[in-house]
Amino acid sequence: MESHTRSQEILKLLKEKTYCSVEELSHILYASEATIRRDLKKLQTDGLIHRTRGGAYPLQDSQLEWPVHYKIRDNPDKKERIADLALKLVSPGQTLFLDSSSTSIALARRLTEIRGVTVLTNGLITACLLAPAPGITVYTTCGKVQPQLLSLSGPNAADFISRHHADLAFVSCRGLSSSSGITDYDEDNALIKRAYKNHADKTVLLADDSKFSRHFFHRTFEFSEISSIITNSPPPPDIAGICSRLNVNVIF
Repeated sequence: MESHTRSQEILKLLKEKTYCSVEELSHILYASEATIRRDLKKLQTDGLIHRTRGGAYPLQDSQLEWPVHYKIRDNPDKKERIADLALKLVSPGQTLFLDSSSTSIALARRLTEIRGVTVLTNGLITACLLAPAPGITVYTTCGKVQPQLLSLSGPNAADFISRHHADLAFVSCRGLSSSSGITDYDEDNALIKRAYKNHADKTVLLADDSKFSRHFFHRTFEFSEISSIITNSPPPPDIAGICSRLNVNVIF
């Protein structure tokens, strides 16, 4: 098993448990204890876990923003499914806003199949994926670089977005619930996503089912502010009910 795959499995196991020992992880993942210790050291350096003598426990999701290279490898099949569905909404000649999320990165890989679109993004990986594609014009915002997310953020980025217009804005979130709406962990990310929404004809939320019925500190949108939700499975009844009442199109 490759190191990055093993690290993903460790994170999943730690999400399910309050604590895992090095010995336990070694048995489950068929790796030596020395290898597991190296993996745990790297995960702690990345700010994703807390190591103890002989093991580790997870940090709460509300305490951290996962580095983008971990997010890309988390639920990749779900992200690809969402990207496939989102691509069907895009036509040649359109102007798009894409945020810096890992799901937007999956969509960017598919957008290379369409000619004649213009994309504005605050995601550095998204921009690099699209820049070589023939027939796609790419703009990036200005702003402060967030090294964990490889994105541009802050008021300068939001101001840059405000001077442009898009047919569609594709954005993600950390959680959506019937009680809190659509929320994010990071204030800067929420600011950028609101700027995208304010200057696009329609806003499309890209959210896999791991985001359902979860909420975080910063409220990004109300359900009434988005046009569609693209996901990989039917949402819970309470979220589905709100979307039906507000004419938010749910695509899965």
